[in-house]
Amino acid sequence: MSFKFPAPIGGTPFTFDFAPSVVFTVAWALLVPLVAWRIISPKSRTCVSANPMALVLERLIILSLRSSEAHMNTGHISHNLNIFIQTTYSLGFVNLTSGILGLLRNLLVSATLSSVSDNVTAGPIAKDDSESTIAPESTSTIEAGIAERAGERMWYRRITNSLIVAFLLPLSLGIAAGVVFPKAERNVHMVDTERSLRYITGAISYLLLLLVQGLTLYAAVAVRGIARTPVWTLFILLSLLNIVAIYRLVVMRSMTDSATSLAAGSLNTRTSKILFYVLHLVPEWLVAAFLLGVNAREFYRAGLWGDQIKPLEKGLVPAKTEAETSR
Repeated sequence: MSFKFPAPIGGTPFTFDFAPSVVFTVAWALLVPLVAWRIISPKSRTCVSANPMALVLERLIILSLRSSEAHMNTGHISHNLNIFIQTTYSLGFVNLTSGILGLLRNLLVSATLSSVSDNVTAGPIAKDDSESTIAPESTSTIEAGIAERAGERMWYRRITNSLIVAFLLPLSLGIAAGVVFPKAERNVHMVDTERSLRYITGAISYLLLLLVQGLTLYAAVAVRGIARTPVWTLFILLSLLNIVAIYRLVVMRSMTDSATSLAAGSLNTRTSKILFYVLHLVPEWLVAAFLLGVNAREFYRAGLWGDQIKPLEKGLVPAKTEAETSR
């Protein structure tokens, strides 16, 4: 007896998926040189770019496999490949949102030190982010400036760290949903489990996205001394990711009795596929392309390990002592 199970988001690759799959494969491949440059160049190398970098590699693999499946037109995807595809599709925008949160943290922390930024000259980035040149006569000014908004800076770090940890929840649930999906195709008792995991993952992911966007809006309009242009760009990027999150929540209700069905609700019709490419893949590519296209160290005030001001805070007292000794 046949039964219905949640339709695979993105549908099963058919012949008419070949051309768009190749186009998106090429589009993601064009970002590979940017990934390489951000890793190689000391002036732009930073761990906060790791999320879009990882997504480039994931999407390149997934869409290459999708192109291959569409070309062969078997109408069948292997068990393990199904797990991989559904998991990566569900977590792509989550990955990017988490990366944007890291960039927002840099801007928030830098804003609390805007009063001392002119007194500190960054040392050679290629060697060590902890190197900085502090004029002896300005160390007391810098110390006062760092202490001035220390409490505010502490809360920004606590809030962003808490949100970063919270992203582990949809990550875990998304992986679980990907693992359960092939089982739900064959076992009617797993259908409700898969649907629940999908909805919970989607809802939590979207909630976290809205929280990050709310924090971004607050930063843009209320935080003193923050670089507003970079913050507003993050807000726009998060708005693009809203499209992906809402699209996924809408199509999650789709059910089908066969992965190769072309019936309404199967997500295999041409209209469904077009919506998938336009509302899911295009926004992700635009966000990843922008995040890799700009130098995060310059535009988002990022250090090698993200929060570039921590080495300065730790090194201030030794620097001050050395400056006083040299007088």
